[in-house]
Amino acid sequence: MKSVRKMISLLASAGLTLSLMAGVYAPAVSAEEIVFEGYEISRLESFLKEFEDGFSGDIGEKEAEELYTDLIRETDYISLQLSLSKIQHSQNMTEENFDKFAEMNTVSAVADNLIEKSLVKVLKGKNGKLLKNLLGDFSEEDMKEPDDASAEQSEEFIEKKNELLRRFTQIDVPGKSENEKNLECAEVYLEAVKLYNSLTASQGITYFEHAYDMFSRDYTPEQVEKISAGAAEVCADAVSRIYARMMSMSIMDASSDPSSITFDDNMQIISMFSQRVSDELRESAEEVRNRNLYITASGSESDPDSYTTLLSYYDTAMIYHHLNGNVNDLRAATHEFGHFNSMRLNCIPAVFITGHNLDIAELQSQGLEVLYTDFYDAIYGKNAEILRLNEIAELIGVVAAGFQCNEFEKYVFDNADSLTPEQVVSKYTELVERYKIYDVPLYRISHFIQSPGYYISYSMSALAALDLWDVMYRDFDRAAEMYTDLTHISMYDGTGYSEALETAGFDNVLSEEFLVRIVDDIVTLVVSGLVFGDVDGNGTVNTADLTALKNALLNASAVINDENRRVFDINNDSAVTAADIVRLKIALSK
Repeated sequence: MKSVRKMISLLASAGLTLSLMAGVYAPAVSAEEIVFEGYEISRLESFLKEFEDGFSGDIGEKEAEELYTDLIRETDYISLQLSLSKIQHSQNMTEENFDKFAEMNTVSAVADNLIEKSLVKVLKGKNGKLLKNLLGDFSEEDMKEPDDASAEQSEEFIEKKNELLRRFTQIDVPGKSENEKNLECAEVYLEAVKLYNSLTASQGITYFEHAYDMFSRDYTPEQVEKISAGAAEVCADAVSRIYARMMSMSIMDASSDPSSITFDDNMQIISMFSQRVSDELRESAEEVRNRNLYITASGSESDPDSYTTLLSYYDTAMIYHHLNGNVNDLRAATHEFGHFNSMRLNCIPAVFITGHNLDIAELQSQGLEVLYTDFYDAIYGKNAEILRLNEIAELIGVVAAGFQCNEFEKYVFDNADSLTPEQVVSKYTELVERYKIYDVPLYRISHFIQSPGYYISYSMSALAALDLWDVMYRDFDRAAEMYTDLTHISMYDGTGYSEALETAGFDNVLSEEFLVRIVDDIVTLVVSGLVFGDVDGNGTVNTADLTALKNALLNASAVINDENRRVFDINNDSAVTAADIVRLKIALSK
């Protein structure tokens, strides 16, 4: 089964190079000028008539390119309106705004079908060769073959999904108990699962299995089951060890409450340290602030889920951030800024998007969270260490949450026809108790209905983020280099996750052995407070440590045992040599 819409697959293979797209976008503007206007399908119908009439006349290659470029731009405009309708509803979740968002979902689906039909018509016309040259390597038969994925864009499916989403948004209201909300959610969720499964029934698979292909994953549900075999116990034990360390620190400093720390301007804090990672990250921070592309909201009337959306029409992206009024606000802003930076660096017309590799996308966000913990001393002062520990606990919790939700989704999609809402809630509760970390109520997880199969990406990306942390603990510059390389890998072009990790210098995270090793290694480091290069054990790394390391290597009688070998092994090659002196010199020169 194909994992993307045919129209998008078709245009993505276009011979028209991306360099031809330069200058077709609207000029850079601020968020105040990027407002939702809606879209009438009659506008597209008129546009497509001109497109078809243009190709039916006497035109040359230049005119054909202009018509094709205009088609790409119009498609970007429709995508823009869909994104803006979502942001508008997120800021103020009224019935009216939901209706506008639902309408744009339908318009977008209808538009895809109209554009596909128009392309087929032109290809069969007298100037079909001109369009085919622009489309590149493409078989006309591809547009005719049955494709269940295209049914997902049908007006009927979109309307049914919108109605289920509407019911979902109405669950969390005052006057209902937690159990009532969960049961109501389970009822809606079961209907959604059956609706999704109807799309793939003819293929003999569940929609959950199809989602792995749709999200461009290069691993299978079966592989995930093997990796997750011991995840619950490993992650729960790791988080318990970290919390024990945090509790001992809290007792030592009971006068402060780090969880209450907030900032008036999260993006200002992020901007202050962006240069430390890369020039590109600094440029992204400047763009967000100069164009006001960071939209915030708070309170029960706004969407509690933060996200970043691509605005290809303006060659940029936009962040929506729901503020909770606690220390996690800066983390969430950093996470979404990671998405923004990667979208800006890889911004392409919407029609060139051939997939959505969420594993890559989430690592681009979680990885930036990891790098920013290196700035916690400057940001949080005396609270830095405890908040750094909390970040690690949260990241390991994300690993567990992804496996937990993936296991839950697979169970429901496999058994949807025989399950009751009570059984769905019971299964979710059972998994919460087994994994012991992620206890978010079922009715709060919109991903289950909006994007089935999404959650496992959090686990896969968090594992690689832990790998990045392991590197950063010894060598920040190397970690920043790996992260920067990763940001240049697009989530939209079909690149596999394993390929992306190898390209950027990460380990292969797709094994249970890696999970066990990396979690234990990281927790041992942060709980012990081990500082690589702190040879004299005074808690800081300076020239005195360099002298001590030289003496240890020159003095044959010096004891380098297992206990201090880790501290001396700066470059992590399992040996203490002159190379570690070189690495320490480089670190001290920064």
